[in-house]
Amino acid sequence: DFTVEEMKKIISALRGKEPKDEIWENSPYVDDKSISTFTKEINLAFKRYGINKCIQKMVFLAMACVETTYFKDSEETSNDYASSKSKFKGRGLLHLTSEKNYEKYVEKLYELRNEIINNRIYLRKISDVIDNKKILETITNNIYTNKRKILQR
Repeated sequence: DFTVEEMKKIISALRGKEPKDEIWENSPYVDDKSISTFTKEINLAFKRYGINKCIQKMVFLAMACVETTYFKDSEETSNDYASSKSKFKGRGLLHLTSEKNYEKYVEKLYELRNEIINNRIYLRKISDVIDNKKILETITNNIYTNKRKILQR
C-alpha cells in the first residue's frame, strides 16, 4: 500500500510541483478532496482489482494523471472533443467515453448488479471518482431504461 506521504511525492512528481493537501481542484462535486482519502481509496481499488505490482500501480497512476488533468478533474471538462459535450463524457480516474462504450460497460455491470445500485448523477464521493462504476450505471440506467429486459438476463 501507498502511504499518504508517498502519494504526495508521486502526485508532486507527476504534476511537476508540490501538491497541496487536497486534489480535485476543478471538481466541485467530489465530497472529500484530501490526498489522505484518495490514498486510502486507491489502495482499496488496487486490492480489489489485483493491481499489486509496483509497475502496474505506477502505470495506472500515470494514466489517471493524464485522464484527470493531473488529478484536478474528476470529469472530462468542456473542450474541442465531442465526447466532452456529451452525456457520455469521461468520468472517473480512467475516462470512459462514447455511447457504445457506456453500453458495453453497463452490460458488464449488470453481471454484478447486486453489488452496485445507487442513484447519483454527480461524482460526489471520492470512492466514485476512483472506482466510478456506480455513476456509470446510474447514467446508463436513466438513458437505457428500455434495455433493462435485455440487460437483466
